[in-house]
Amino acid sequence: RRRRVLRRTELMAGTPALRLAGLANLHALRKGLSGVLAPKVKDPLERELLCAVFGATLEVSVERWRRERARRPLAVILREAFKLVATLS
Repeated sequence: RRRRVLRRTELMAGTPALRLAGLANLHALRKGLSGVLAPKVKDPLERELLCAVFGATLEVSVERWRRERARRPLAVILREAFKLVATLS
């Protein structure tokens, strides 16, 4: 399964139309997350920024996983990335 996902991410990275579709999916994820957060995070700018940081962290983590040829589990990379994000201020 990991190999299949890695092949798909390689294909997406090397195909402009698929990269663009991936960005559209990421945008949809951010929009959906914003809807989920709306009851708790009232300020629209704060909510947008939280969703953007989440999306960017996810995107960078998957790209690192791909570049590392999936040597480490994606979950490990995601934990590291979100720990780093938590230290930003």
